[in-house]
Amino acid sequence: MQPGELALAWRSSPASDAARWRSPLLLIHGDDDRAVRYAQSAALAVALRARAVTVETLALPDEDHVFARHASWLRAHRSTMDFFRRHLPTGEDATEP
Repeated sequence: MQPGELALAWRSSPASDAARWRSPLLLIHGDDDRAVRYAQSAALAVALRARAVTVETLALPDEDHVFARHASWLRAHRSTMDFFRRHLPTGEDATEP
């Protein structure tokens, strides 16, 4: 590991901004992810919920970092669409700037 790589990795992590986070979050994670440990997403969810941030999670069983199963992709996309519908304002809900 080169000097500064650990600090750069931390600054690149969503967890480094947990103290300033306000927006609702959907975490979708394969529980067999070898690139990013599943426990990291779980810890981020706990930290954000402790700050009263809305966090929803979707764990995809036996999936790695890049989902291999068509059913997992469908589930992830449908969950994302549902999350957006519930958390993003529609044209009727938006206020004028």
